[in-house]
Order: sequence, then structure tokens, then C-alpha cells
Amino acid sequence: MEDGSEDAELMASIAGVETALHTNPYQYDLHLQYIELLKKTGRYERVRAARTRMAELFPLTEALWKAWLHDEVERNSERSLLLGLYKQAVHDYLSPALWREYAEYVTLGIFNEEGELQQDAIEEVRAVYEEAIMHAGQHFTEGPSIWSSYRAFETTLLNLMQGELAEKQKTRIAQLYHRQLRLPLQNLQSCREEYETCVPDMGLPADAPFEHSYKQALAQSVRLAELEQQLAAAGSASMAVYLEYIREELAHKQPSRVQLVYERAVKDNALAQDLWIKYTAYLDQQFKGDHEISLAAYERAVRNCPWSRDLWQGYLFAAERAGWAIGKVKTLFERSLSGGISSTDELKELWKLYCEYMFRRIDRSRDPIDEDQVEAWREAVHQARDYFVRYFGKGGDGGQFSQYEANLTAKHLRDVARGRSIYEEMMKDGHGSRCEAWIAFAQFELLFGTSESLRKVYVDGVNCTSDYPEVICQAWLKFEREEGTLETIDKAKARVDARMDVVYERRLQAAEKEQKEAASRAEAKAEAKAAKKAEKRKKAEEEAAGSSGQGEEKAKRPRNEAGPAESRPVPADGFQLPKSLSKKRSADEAAADGSADMQTDSAAAPHEPVQYAEGLNPTVLFVSNMNNNVREQDLQDVFGKHGRVKEVRLVSKKPAPGKTFAYVEFFEAKDATRALMANNGIMMKGRQMFCAISNQPKREARPASEE
Repeated sequence: MEDGSEDAELMASIAGVETALHTNPYQYDLHLQYIELLKKTGRYERVRAARTRMAELFPLTEALWKAWLHDEVERNSERSLLLGLYKQAVHDYLSPALWREYAEYVTLGIFNEEGELQQDAIEEVRAVYEEAIMHAGQHFTEGPSIWSSYRAFETTLLNLMQGELAEKQKTRIAQLYHRQLRLPLQNLQSCREEYETCVPDMGLPADAPFEHSYKQALAQSVRLAELEQQLAAAGSASMAVYLEYIREELAHKQPSRVQLVYERAVKDNALAQDLWIKYTAYLDQQFKGDHEISLAAYERAVRNCPWSRDLWQGYLFAAERAGWAIGKVKTLFERSLSGGISSTDELKELWKLYCEYMFRRIDRSRDPIDEDQVEAWREAVHQARDYFVRYFGKGGDGGQFSQYEANLTAKHLRDVARGRSIYEEMMKDGHGSRCEAWIAFAQFELLFGTSESLRKVYVDGVNCTSDYPEVICQAWLKFEREEGTLETIDKAKARVDARMDVVYERRLQAAEKEQKEAASRAEAKAEAKAAKKAEKRKKAEEEAAGSSGQGEEKAKRPRNEAGPAESRPVPADGFQLPKSLSKKRSADEAAADGSADMQTDSAAAPHEPVQYAEGLNPTVLFVSNMNNNVREQDLQDVFGKHGRVKEVRLVSKKPAPGKTFAYVEFFEAKDATRALMANNGIMMKGRQMFCAISNQPKREARPASEE
């Protein structure tokens, strides 16, 4: 396609895909679409560049590599380029076919321009075949083709040799047969028959010094043939069969064969994160002395599953074990951050791993310690804090990295004062209201500080904590009971009580405010619903008046008129409940069954809303959403921990789940508030129950005559 005649729509599509890939390059299908669009332009250099970019981000399938290599061969690309592509192709996924093509392509270079054999080129071909056998020669169904191709190459050379060279070549070919016949491969008996025919033809004895190994391989091949049939039948659901296949190979304790089956499994299940984790863990354990095997597998694993924290973590450990330079490890770590991990906790784990790596680089056996190494570690910790501030806001790391830096500074660098100052800065930097942060600070002082410095932390924590002040208060009191004196216990208790009085008062005010706002919202909702219903009724009456034709008087008759008493429906028992004795439910009961905003359908008063008592009863808790199996004694046990319970009234509306509710009345409002804060939202008999200050009016004492 000429530049001047390029289709505008095609170019617009290409531009759109380029923009999308620039925004997010980890879109596999979009890369494929981009390559296909570029092919239509006829600009192969751009196609090659697009393929190269995709191969940098993802391992390519056998089909994609074959298409790419075919296009390069068609264009008579340079041999060095093709060799580089073949080397990359055979290591993305296990492919015996690509290994065979690679070796056969290298074979084309064994003759020089004068048509003479080049020994260096022959050795290069043999090296490729040996590598192919190492990676794919034990593939049960496709491995034999590599062995056959290797022998065919050596047989071709034999036909070009004479004398002593020819005799050595015959021995080489016989040895290839011997090596193959020791492996459990498909059609092993046919290979044995070929050997017994071919070797005598070459003038060599068809002896069998490998007979024992051959029989073992033949017996194992029967079992493997069954597994291969199961794989073929499983199709895309092959994972379970592969895991059984791996167990079979593990039982024979042949690491190279186990590795090959893992390679086959990840080829067919490339996005199975757990499979990659199992595979890389096996390589880490089995090939401790050869780090390159593990590193190559980790590289392919994270290109397939870049969102996996566990794979990046394993990769970083493998890089450290392999002795990578710090700059190379840092680059790998930065890659992990852009791999698509979205969980804050997993990102914290990665940053923690990197900071720990930097700390391990400090030679603590030196005296004095190398300050440059220490500063490099501190810089990594500060980068971690800045990262979470940038992406998750102030305090986004929860103070974890400050705590980590402070604790290691005191423990390993023996600088308690600096560790304490790190905690103090953390409190000023948005964590001073968090109980968890103060508990961590107290633990620091308990390990590295003095009793007085610990008490100072508890005092500040009790005054500043706003989320869970009870926890820090209890921690202080526990410390004083175990380590303090009666005087320090009394002082701590006085401070704690004063603080909790303020806390309970504020919580009660907040609960009252929320209750009023909830009542206001419910009232507004009820009014809106009533207005909507009235509007709907009016519209229906107007439609009836216009269409009935039965006279103005009938059209104007109210729809809700009850009519004579004798015409009203009467229950089967003949008793009709007077309106004055109709049951009126409390706001709490209505809330428990979800019908607080329902209108009464009473014929005598269709527009009269349910009346709720105004004001709160601070000594009574309304407990809802309970398991139907909860009993009054259960509630007495739970709520009695927080003060004297006057009465428990349980209301059950079986069999509807969650329709059981109760009123728990305390003698003191203060105790009710404590129980509210402690029990709201807890699980009780497998169901989360909720507590609130009751909206039910106080119960008046009954006259003595009624008792």
C-alpha cells in the first residue's frame, strides 16, 4: 500500500489503538489487533516493532512465533536476526516443534561458500540439538521427533565422511539411539526395532548394554500413555490431569522430567497463578545451585501473571540469592509496582520486602556501621512512605513503615532516641488519633525504653486516641497492675475514668443526634409516601368519575367510605376489634420487621399515621437482627458485663430470620452506653446483632393493686 493511498479509516483505527496501548500497555488482545492493522499498511518495519514490543511485555505463543519467523524468512531477513528470534521463541513456552525448526535452521549454515563442511558450524548445530533434547527431548509425544531429526542430521554427516571419521560418526549415531531408548517416550518399541535394523547396517553390533534401563522406560511409558490419553480427552480442563502427571514424575525422582511436565502445564494454563507459584517453588528447592533456571521461570511467570504479589516476591528473593547488583534488583522491584497489583496490603508487602532487602545489605558486623548503607536503607523506607501518601493519601501506609524503621533503628542500630523520635513524628503526621499507633509506640517503649517513658506514651495515648480509647486505657491499667504500685494504679485509673466519662458523654450525644436524624428521615419518607399515595388515589378517582357514567353522586362518593356496619367484613370468630383497641407498635418494633413507614389500612381512619413516642430512653437498649435461637439469659450474660441489668424483654417473630429483637433495660444510663459501644455489631450465635438507644417510651411503674 502506497503512503498516498493509505485508507484514512485504517489510519484512524491504528491511531486509536496506539493511544489505548500508550494508556495501558498490558492489553494482550489489543497488541494482536494492532499488529493485524499494521500488516494492512504494508509497513513491515512497524509490524516488527509492534511484535518486538509485545514480546517484551508478554511471552508469545507457538503460533505467534511461527507467524513472525515465517514473515522474517519470507523477507530474507539477516541470519543473526532470525537466530536471535529463534533463541527467544524456544524459551517463552515449551515447544518441541520450534526447537526442531530452530535446529534445522541452524543446519543451513554448516557449509561455507565453497560448499565445504565447517566444523564450527557442525558443533553449533549439535549444541542446539543438545539444548533441544535437554528442554523438550523427554516430551512423551513430541520429544521423539527431536531425536529423529538429530539422528537424521548425524546420518547426513555420516554420508559425507570416510575412514576413521565415519567410524566415529557411526558410534555417535548408535549412542543417540541408546540415549533415547532409556527414556519413557511414545513408540519406544518402534524405536528399538529401528535401532536393531539400522545399527547392523552400519556395521556395528546391536548389543544392548542398556537393556535394564530400556525395560524400565518401557514399563513407565505404559502409565504415561494413559495420562496422555487423559490429557487429550480433558482439552481445556487439563489442570487436574497435569497435577496427577507431576505427582507421577515426582515419584520417580527425575527433576528434569518433573520440570518438563510443569512446562507443559504452564503452556496450557499460562494464567494459572497458583501453578506458576508451585512450579517456581519446586525450581527454587530442586535447583539451588543453578539460579538461572529459577530466574528464567520467574521472568516468564511475572510476564504471564504480573498481578501476582507472590510471584514478584519469589522473583526478588531469587534475584538476591543469585547475587544481582543493587541497581538490577531495584529495577526489578520497580517493575513489580507497575505490574497491576491493586491491593494496598500486597503493595505494602512488596515495599516491606524491598526495605528488608536494603537492610540486609547493611554490614552490621562492622564497627562503626557504614553510614552510606544505613542511609540507603532509610531512603528506601522514606520512599515507601511517600509512595503510599502519593497514591492513598496522608497516612496511607497506616504508619507501618515508620514503626518498622523505628523498631529496627532501636534494635539493630542501637539508637533508641532516634527510634522514639520517629514514633513521635509519626503521631504528628496524622496517626495520633489511632489506638493501633499508640499501642505500637507503647510496645516500642516496653522493649527499648523505661517505665517512665512508657507511662508518658500511655498518658498521651489516652488523651489523643479517638477510635478505640477503651483499648489503650485497658492496656495502661494492665501495665500498672503488673508493673506499677498502688499509687500509679490509682493515678492511671483516675485519668482513665475521667477520659472515658468524656468519651461516653460524646458518644451518647452522637447517638441521640443520629437517632433524631433517623427519625426525621423516617418521617420525611412517610410523608412523601403518603403524598404519593394520595396523588395516586386522586388520579384514580378522577379517572373513575370520567368513565363510569353512573352519576355525579356515585362518582363523588369517597373510595374509603366504610358503609353500614353490617356490610363490613367480620372475622370467622364473629369478633370485630374496635379501633380504639387496635394494636399500636413502637418505632423499634416497626424498624425490626422493616415496616416503619407502612400506612394503616384501617377503613375507619385510612390517613391516620402510626403515632410514635417522642424522645429517647437512655437506660434502654433496642437490640435487633438477632438469631431466633437467642434466649433472654444469653442477653443477660452479654450485656450484664457492662453494668446492672434491670430487665430483658425478648420479642420473637419466628420463623422469619432476623426478626427477633429485644429491649435491655439498665439501672444506669452510663452502663447502657457502655454496653451499646461494646456490643453494637458483634456476632451472636452466627448472626450480627445491632444495638441502639431505644425510641420506646419509659415504662411507668404499675400500681400496687395491679401487681
